[in-house]
Amino acid sequence: MEENEEKEPRRGPIASAMAGAISVGANMLGEKFTELKHDADSKRLKASANFPMIRLPESYEIEKIAHGLTYPTSVTWDDRGSMYVAEAGGTFLNEEDASARILRVDDNGMTTEVVNLDGKIYPAISGMTWYNGAFYITHRDRELYGCVSRVTPDGGITQILGGIVDSKSDHQPNDVRMGRDGRMYVCVGIGGNSGYMD
Repeated sequence: MEENEEKEPRRGPIASAMAGAISVGANMLGEKFTELKHDADSKRLKASANFPMIRLPESYEIEKIAHGLTYPTSVTWDDRGSMYVAEAGGTFLNEEDASARILRVDDNGMTTEVVNLDGKIYPAISGMTWYNGAFYITHRDRELYGCVSRVTPDGGITQILGGIVDSKSDHQPNDVRMGRDGRMYVCVGIGGNSGYMD
């Protein structure tokens, strides 16, 4: 080492802990500032006259097109333009035991059950799309691994993909879509919460 060359100062454990605490504190302040900004932005939106619980940006309108649903998670359309809604199924927060099913929505907003998946899949249905004469849904299997199943309008079900590893709690497979390239794309949540694998 050259005589004039300075040694890099070494931090002790207390100095390292203080630097870490300052860094965490700065991140928390930044997150709080962002939260307050989002809250202020949302309060500037005007509520819809028909649905006062929904806030809309200026010049937007909202119209209810279906009612009487329990835990709807996904919407898709078939080749004829008919609209379908997936209801998740299962028990949420000990509120009720709802069916996992697919409903068709008519022009008057009335729903008709097309396929009931109770006992055929482990709920909940998270994502759904229509492709080549069938529905494709994301859900979990009995071991809580994520999977994708093909569901025909007559109620036939075939699991086509399984073993998707996630946290087995909050971050299940979500949406499923067919791309123009003919490939299927599935959105899967992380296997932990905020990067902490518990």
